[in-house]
Amino acid sequence: MSTRLANMSVLCQRCQLFDIQSFPDNNFPWKSYSKLDVRKSAREGCAFCTAIVKALPVAFDGSKKSGDIKIGNRIYLRALRHSFPPRHGDESRPTGQAIYRLQLSAADHPANADYSLLAEFHTVADPGDPARAFGDVVGNYTGKDTASREFVSSISNWLRSCHHHTRCWLSLSGQPVRGEEGPPLPTRCVDVWPADAGPRLRLRNTAGEHGDYITLSHRWTAETDRCKTTPDNMDERLRGEGLDGLSQLFIDTFLLARRLQIRYVWIDSLCIIQGPQGDFPSEAGKMADYYQQSLFTVAHPGSKEGIGLYTQPDESQQPQEDPAPLIRMTYRNRNGECQGHFYLYKCQGPSDIADNFRRTISRSDMLTRGWIFQEFMLSRRIVCFTSSGMFLQCENELSPRTEVGERRESSRRFERVDLANKATLAAFDLSASDRVIFQAWEAVVEAYSGLQLTKLEEDRFVALSGVSNEFGCALDKITREPEGGKNKGKQRETDVIRSIRTYVAGLWLADIRRGLLWELVSETPGKRIASIPTWSWASISGSVKWPGVYTDDDKGKRIRVISEARNDCVVIDVLNPTFDRLASIADPLFVGEPLDLPGNDAAAQLAAVPSSLDKRRFPVLCIRAKLQPVLLGERFRSEEDLELARRLSGHLLEGKLMGRWHMVASPLQREHVAGWVSVDFAEEEGSLESCGDNDSSNTGSDCGLYALHVSRILITDDLSVSLGSIWPRRAVYNVLIVRRVELAADAYKRVGVGRLFGKEIEQGFAKAHETAMKLV
Repeated sequence: MSTRLANMSVLCQRCQLFDIQSFPDNNFPWKSYSKLDVRKSAREGCAFCTAIVKALPVAFDGSKKSGDIKIGNRIYLRALRHSFPPRHGDESRPTGQAIYRLQLSAADHPANADYSLLAEFHTVADPGDPARAFGDVVGNYTGKDTASREFVSSISNWLRSCHHHTRCWLSLSGQPVRGEEGPPLPTRCVDVWPADAGPRLRLRNTAGEHGDYITLSHRWTAETDRCKTTPDNMDERLRGEGLDGLSQLFIDTFLLARRLQIRYVWIDSLCIIQGPQGDFPSEAGKMADYYQQSLFTVAHPGSKEGIGLYTQPDESQQPQEDPAPLIRMTYRNRNGECQGHFYLYKCQGPSDIADNFRRTISRSDMLTRGWIFQEFMLSRRIVCFTSSGMFLQCENELSPRTEVGERRESSRRFERVDLANKATLAAFDLSASDRVIFQAWEAVVEAYSGLQLTKLEEDRFVALSGVSNEFGCALDKITREPEGGKNKGKQRETDVIRSIRTYVAGLWLADIRRGLLWELVSETPGKRIASIPTWSWASISGSVKWPGVYTDDDKGKRIRVISEARNDCVVIDVLNPTFDRLASIADPLFVGEPLDLPGNDAAAQLAAVPSSLDKRRFPVLCIRAKLQPVLLGERFRSEEDLELARRLSGHLLEGKLMGRWHMVASPLQREHVAGWVSVDFAEEEGSLESCGDNDSSNTGSDCGLYALHVSRILITDDLSVSLGSIWPRRAVYNVLIVRRVELAADAYKRVGVGRLFGKEIEQGFAKAHETAMKLV
């Protein structure tokens, strides 16, 4: 959209005399207006003064301070200038003020301004206008049509600047994603301008070739299903036929590639052969590379059919006032002569951009999908089209930017609302240490676990396999690098390297003791996924979280973990459920509903698992650990009791997530609460509580319910004395709640997780002997 479409702006005399050349370029580059004059002119209808009042409301509402910053009697303005590096072949490029924004401050002194007292206005001019030709105004106006030439130009300029970012050419694990010949192309791509096919599209076999391509991330719909490539239409599409009638989203993506002069596009439904006779099993493992090696990923958060990249405004709705109208200002050249115009419009504030990003992308339906999560994490650059504009992200910038370079407030928290923000992983340097990598993995799983998958059983691990492969590569790189200190120049022992790199059912073997302590935090009960072992977070549909611990940085809190003792749970081996090794410990949980098989044949039960499920998903942990029987009680009845249990156990989950906690007691002291347990599945709760009510045994073992000691932490606070300790510290035990599997004496399945404390618990684990067992 041309800025010439802006309405004539009514300006006061002061703004009519505004001179873009008048901003000083020194240590105090500010000029100022009287606040009273600005308010008066705004009331009289001056467009620029009205925009200033709206942009800085705190300066005009009678407030004397904003936080600790005093509000002054003047409005300060300064020009923000680009510093253009010389471009090869462009020595004649005009030099001027190169102003792209005006910044305004309402503070008593501009050096004291914070974001609450700052506002910015874009300065833009039409190509060919003197303000642009002389290089004094260099901002671009993209308008609101995301299909416009200006939007495409902004993508091109962004890619050009990103080309110099070293981090953007590295994979998640820090490996180069392209060589001297360019990135390797996927097995197949859509050729958007084949030399021998004119304007037609063509599916091409591109394995072994190199070149730039873009990928598409979107939600799969019924329309996508109608467009997919199958064995029946693949040959036709390889000839450049049969690609008519594709979805508008696909067509727009191809047109965008053409306008950016990028020849190839990769879309999963078109470039992977779908169906039982297709090649998805072999291509799924390559998708991580496809997204990481693409020039950028186009993302569209919409889920409605028939909608393309360039969503048009709903004409049925009442027109709303433009929050950032164009304001036409007189342009004066360096000789002070009036020579055309330039334009101003208000920039979005960082919080405004964050709200827009959260509303249109982070909370979009697209980002509730598990497959999309991996695509966003692995893509090195992402262009998100929304109904109100565009967001661009790359690995080098902590926060998304708009098409005109505005940035949202950066956030390093890996939360659900920030899944779309690449800054969420910036806090984790995957080259630092294996501990940092494991912490990052927890953040990844916590974000991924609550997302939706159409084929939950089949895709629970597959949809995260690209990310897990990258984490494995990062661990491999860490463990193979020489360590410092006395081991400098030496590699770690081979068995340690093997242990750290081993990935088992969504967890890393070297971090398995903490990995086992995941807790379901979904407000609704999770669904059991029968094909995955109970000790894995992936065995339940729902969000999970690992407990945090207090540190010295948690000011104002009187409870603190001071050390973590040596773990008493040791992994001996990991077995895969083949008939010859695991038939003796099979359980109906492996196949979902119990099967009516003659003789309760365990091998037959395993054989009855659907062929579409990979039987290698049933790893069994062979461990050596201590057990003691426990009794499960009812849920905590009051918020006060929950809070006390949280403090006594040093737990950091929010209060609303503790509503799943049950009281637990030692059979030797039934009347004393010895901790809490979070039960994984709602259907387990009734049977477990009835075990706790059974008075026929004083051990609790009649229902096979035990606390498995995973690790111990020592906590110091003023509550230790209330537990009978004469020292200001106490032991808290991280435990899994397990119960026996009927078909094997040494096999247990997980039914929950918790923390235990108190003299009886401590003495019970001290007296217990380590037992070899299998977790299934």
